Amino acid sequence: MRKTAALTVEHCEEEFDDICQLFRIKAWKALVSFDASKVLSSGGVTVEEQRDRYVYACIKNQAKDLVKRVRRGTTYIADHMEKDTRFEVGFMGVAEEQVFHMIEESTPLIPSTLESRERRIVTLLYLDCDYGEIGEQLGIQRKQVATLVRGIREKMADWAPPGWEPSKAKDMANAKPPASSPQRVPLTPVPLAA
Repeated sequence: MRKTAALTVEHCEEEFDDICQLFRIKAWKALVSFDASKVLSSGGVTVEEQRDRYVYACIKNQAKDLVKRVRRGTTYIADHMEKDTRFEVGFMGVAEEQVFHMIEESTPLIPSTLESRERRIVTLLYLDCDYGEIGEQLGIQRKQVATLVRGIREKMADWAPPGWEPSKAKDMANAKPPASSPQRVPLTPVPLAA
């Protein structure tokens, strides 16, 4: 098998060890499929010799199939990296500014004046949970969640973005959600910090 693989590896895209493995599998399948009862006795050739010829013919056919396979021209990242480091910099690297920008952008701040339950509510609102889901997770009713959100809005009034009017915040906090759809509270994400 190794000799046949050595002759085949020059003409196909597969590596030597892969070809050897394919030939081993082909030989195993040929041995399983060989039927000694169908062997014709001819010229003093034993059943074992005919079995070996059958297995060899199967391996040769596999070698021909490997050589006939269309070459795909596969390239590997490792090959490019050895030749040119620009590939790594261009496609596999991230600039320091990009990493820190993503970290700073994704971490919301929460004022330290909020209690632990209120912090949990803010986190769940940030994760886009509605009042019903928050109530289920905290084991309270939806009305209690709405009351707690109003208190959170009042405590976070100092953290409001520029141009945010407190009168609008009070109107929104006191507004009742429509009965048919769950209420979503638009909070401006600010980094989580104690």
